[in-house]
Amino acid sequence: MMASSQRSIGEPCAFLPNRPGEPYFQLRLVPDRIVFRGERLSEVATTVEMQMINLTQHRQCFKIKCTSVEIFRVRPPLGFLNGGETIPIRITFFSKQVPQTGKHFFVFYHIATNEVRVMH
Repeated sequence: MMASSQRSIGEPCAFLPNRPGEPYFQLRLVPDRIVFRGERLSEVATTVEMQMINLTQHRQCFKIKCTSVEIFRVRPPLGFLNGGETIPIRITFFSKQVPQTGKHFFVFYHIATNEVRVMH
């Protein structure tokens, strides 16, 4: 239960359905919702720690995007996951003003790959 003095960003919302012909999301995110909570959200950086799990046996390349790179920082924003692998993801909110709930979103993309290194 959230204390009355706490503020939060990102109360749970529904996932968008896949478009016709679009492949299913084959990663698991734990937790499956991103909610920033704290008594001083507009004063100090607040971080949500997640786990991204590859549910397939195939190596996956992933990229995480957000609606505002000015107030959110995602680490790592892109990378690789081997089949069955789990990696930590850290998403940090830092802003002087707390935005409306539901205004910002994060998108997690992935695709199977055989690549073993990132090309720059």
